[in-house]
Amino acid sequence: MKKSGYYRIRIEGHTDKQGGVDNLKLSKNRAIAVSNYLKKIIPKLTTSIVGYADLVPAGSNKTTEGRALNRRVIVTVLG
Repeated sequence: MKKSGYYRIRIEGHTDKQGGVDNLKLSKNRAIAVSNYLKKIIPKLTTSIVGYADLVPAGSNKTTEGRALNRRVIVTVLG
């Protein structure tokens, strides 16, 4: 990112269906943790944080494998 000049990213946090009402907070905290880490490496980085909780599943919440796929952070380079 330093070489290409990209300094704006969006970080999305996701969870599985387990956990209930705390999922939004958990997903946002995941995104914040990634943002804090990346800002240590790239100080001029601008991040946009989004917590999706369990609203955008990558797999089925009925299986262990699917729930594992749903617990994730997605980083998208902007601009």
